[in-house]
Amino acid sequence: MKRLYVLFDAECGVCRQAKHWLAMQPAFVPLVFLPLQSADSVFPGIRHLHPEERLLTVSDTGDIWSGASAWIMVLWALQETREWAQRLSTPALRPFARIVCETVSQNRHLISKWFAQDGAQELGRKLARQEEIAERRRQEICLREAARAERSRAEEPLAPPPLPRGGGRW
Repeated sequence: MKRLYVLFDAECGVCRQAKHWLAMQPAFVPLVFLPLQSADSVFPGIRHLHPEERLLTVSDTGDIWSGASAWIMVLWALQETREWAQRLSTPALRPFARIVCETVSQNRHLISKWFAQDGAQELGRKLARQEEIAERRRQEICLREAARAERSRAEEPLAPPPLPRGGGRW
């Protein structure tokens, strides 16, 4: 395989962001992005596979993957994610990949609206604030647990000295 065509929805913000990120990644197999709105001109009849519902990839040899299989192929094409592609293609993780891909595909327009409302930078700031709050809570819990452990040690009675064993005199 010399190239992998990735059909994406040019009207979807999540799809455009994913395309942008993927295009910047070093690849073993170059990715060629093709808006699904014009995919029929390059791949006649591709519409019957419903590229508007799930990701589709097409190799230059004519192989077609959809949904989780398409995502795994995209990961396989990239240098830094090939190992993940191999993991996700195992029977143990394949159902997880399918669920994630289906969830994102079904909710991509809603996710796009979230990004459009606040913008990616504002969402990043909100997520960072939430992480800071969570970290402070973790630290508070650790401090409380340490103080509780210290109090319990302080409240424990001192152990009596050990009694001499056998034949010792007092």
